[in-house]
Amino acid sequence: MRIPHHLIRTPSGTYAFRQRVPNDLQAVIGRKLIKQTLRTANLASARLRAIVLASGYAHAYDVLRDRRVDRFSKKDLEALVERLSGGADRCNDPPFSAQVMRLM
Repeated sequence: MRIPHHLIRTPSGTYAFRQRVPNDLQAVIGRKLIKQTLRTANLASARLRAIVLASGYAHAYDVLRDRRVDRFSKKDLEALVERLSGGADRCNDPPFSAQVMRLM
């Protein structure tokens, strides 16, 4: 099974989400790359969690562009993504997983 480009498998066997920060926001966030563990070794579960995170980061980038923020810490960005995406950890909840599977 092909692994999507935004997922990487760590040496321990778990998956991590990886996404490049848009050029116009790299100075604001202070990073070029976002990497976050998905805390699962199951590819299907990792894909679902990555979709939620990608959506959250896309929304966060839009918010940062709209507000024209000068500086934003990694911790603040993660909190914003968590709030906007409803939490990637919720992917373990059966009702949430069922909702996402219906959308696919």
